[in-house]
Amino acid sequence: MMKFMRWMTTASLLLLSLCALAQENKEARPVKTNIPYKLTFVISELQDGKKINQRTYVTILNDDERFGGTKLKSGSRVPIITGSYAGTSSDKPITQMQYLDVGVNIEARLSPGEGDWLNLNGIVEISSVLPNEQNNPSGQPILRQSRQDFHSLIHPEKPTILAILDDVNSTRTTQIEVTAARQK
Repeated sequence: MMKFMRWMTTASLLLLSLCALAQENKEARPVKTNIPYKLTFVISELQDGKKINQRTYVTILNDDERFGGTKLKSGSRVPIITGSYAGTSSDKPITQMQYLDVGVNIEARLSPGEGDWLNLNGIVEISSVLPNEQNNPSGQPILRQSRQDFHSLIHPEKPTILAILDDVNSTRTTQIEVTAARQK
């Protein structure tokens, strides 16, 4: 029994030493960064499960967080009346406006993950202006918006679905997919 206890103690100490050594080696290994990746975002619109539209947005991004991320914007700036006041030299009131970005806005930041995996963080925002409806007495545009904040692990060269969003006013669905391809 005593030999068994000594053997268990020795085995436990050996196992702890190996674990500590493995941890030191893991921490000592530098993670290679500043690798460029081509990020391809594919935004698909589906109606009753059938694809009716697809848009693709591509950017090159390094996996080093020190360089920040990327921002893609595609769309229009829509004026919104925020107020008006009487001018001093004429009877015509002066109108104040603010502009809103409408369309597709993508923000992304990439960093190395465990093994071959990558950490992808960001936002995809899709907005549009509804046609002016008679039941809108203000005359101001009505905006529709879908937004997805994501913090995902993705594997290079493999498409990853970040989100599937249902349209609350129809049977349409929006699917957001991303693929990271290492650049040589």
